[in-house]
Amino acid sequence: MDRKGEMDDRVLKGCFDNGLMGIEVPEKYGGSGSKFFDAVLVIEEISKVDASVAALVDVHNTLFVPLIIELGTEEQKQKYLPRSVTEAVGSFALSLKSVQVQMQHSEAFLVFANADPSQGYKGITAFMVDKDSKGFSIGKP
Repeated sequence: MDRKGEMDDRVLKGCFDNGLMGIEVPEKYGGSGSKFFDAVLVIEEISKVDASVAALVDVHNTLFVPLIIELGTEEQKQKYLPRSVTEAVGSFALSLKSVQVQMQHSEAFLVFANADPSQGYKGITAFMVDKDSKGFSIGKP
């Protein structure tokens, strides 16, 4: 996978099939309802074998999912959380001007961007972008 710069689909499927992608997702959305500490333990163990897989599981479980749980509307929770447990990888992006995305497996992205640079860091806002949104493209690896 490292030589090709690609995630093997079987590995990704294994992460979903073994419940590694919905650690903190509440049970009512199909997750295990576990805690952040449990996610850290899972990520630490995966890191012993493959840092790239661990990074994917980490970003999904500790950046993407928790922000939807804490700040998402009920409509967003119903749309993104069940799929984030079973099939859809989420990503996180931070940009001051533009975003070049290279996560070809991700279905949705939490984008943090400075919508008003005159405000400094207080101009940063967050929004959801589905991978099939008009004007959005996934960059080359």
